[in-house]
Amino acid sequence: MGEYTTKIRTNFFGVKDEKKFTKIISACMVEDEITIITETQENGTTKYGFICGGIIYGLPENYGTTESGQDFDDDEGCIEVFYRELQKILSEGEAIIITTVAFEKLRSLVGHCTIITGKEVKHIEIGAEAGRLAEKMLGSPDKVKILNLTIQDRSNFKNPKEFVVSFEVREDVDNSEEMLRKAVKEFLLSETDESKQAISYSNNCFNWGDVFSFVPDSFFIKHGLTPLNQAAIDIFVDHDEILTTDLSDDLKLLEVRNLIKTGIEEVKQQIAFWENAENPVAEGIAESLSERDKKLCSLMATVDINEQLVNELIKSEEDDDLIVIYEGILDILQS
Repeated sequence: MGEYTTKIRTNFFGVKDEKKFTKIISACMVEDEITIITETQENGTTKYGFICGGIIYGLPENYGTTESGQDFDDDEGCIEVFYRELQKILSEGEAIIITTVAFEKLRSLVGHCTIITGKEVKHIEIGAEAGRLAEKMLGSPDKVKILNLTIQDRSNFKNPKEFVVSFEVREDVDNSEEMLRKAVKEFLLSETDESKQAISYSNNCFNWGDVFSFVPDSFFIKHGLTPLNQAAIDIFVDHDEILTTDLSDDLKLLEVRNLIKTGIEEVKQQIAFWENAENPVAEGIAESLSERDKKLCSLMATVDINEQLVNELIKSEEDDDLIVIYEGILDILQS
C-alpha cells in the first residue's frame, strides 16, 4: 500500500474569541505542524483559518475540563471534540470549511470537506459530489439509496406508534444497519459530555427513542448515512383499493383507439349498429374480418362510445387517416 501525503486548509472565518481559537489550535493533535492564517477584511476586521501538513487527530477528550498540561499521544485525539470546540468560538453567520486533500504520488487523489456551523457538522466527499454533479449535467437520473428506519414505540400497548427516520446512504455502504449501529455505539463510547448526558438521562437504558435526541448527525455521516432532515407527509391507503374502478370505460376506449391506429382503415364499413341507441351493439360482422377487427367490434359493443368522446378523439388526433376513420364512426353514431 502506498504512502499518502495529506494537506489541509480552511477558508477564512470569524471567531468570537481570538485567544480561545489560538488555544484550540495549539492544543490540537496533528500528524504535522498546524498553523493559523489570517486575512484582514475591508472593514478592518480579521478573519482566521488554519493549514496543516498532515492528518488532524483532534483534541483530548477531556479538553476544557483540566488545566493539568498533561501530554497526550496522537492516537488519543478526538476529532469530534475539535469540531465541538470550534463551534463554540465561531461567530454567528460564519462557517468553517476544512478541505483535506490526500494523494499518493498523484496515482491516487482523494478530497474531503468538513463544513462546521454553530449548529451542525457535515461532511462531503469531493469526488462523489463531482460525480453526482456530472450525472445531473449529463441528464442522468440520480441514483440515491434511502434507508428508512422504522421505530416502533410500544410504551402504550393499547395504542402502539411507529415513526420513520430516513437517511441517504453513501454508495459504498453495503450494510446500512451495521453502519447505523456502529454510529450509535461510537457515540455512546465517545465519552463526550453529550454521550455522558445521554447515558445518564436514560439511566443506562439508552434506546432507539433516545438516539435522535442525542446522537449528532456527524456520527451517522462518518459511517455513510446522512440524515434527511425534512418535513414528511404521511398518507395512508388501503393496500387492496382498486384504482381502475372509474377507468374501465376509459381503458377500453384507449384500447379501441390503439386498435384503430394499427390500421383498421375501413372500420366504418365493417361495423353495423342495431337497435339499442343508449349502448349500441355491434353485430353482423362479415366472415372476412380479421381477428383484430373482431376484437374491435367486441370492444365497441361493450363501451358506450358516444359522439362527445369521438369528437374529443378527432380534436386530439394529428393523423389525417385516423381522423377519417373517427369521422366514419361519428357518422354511424349519428345515423
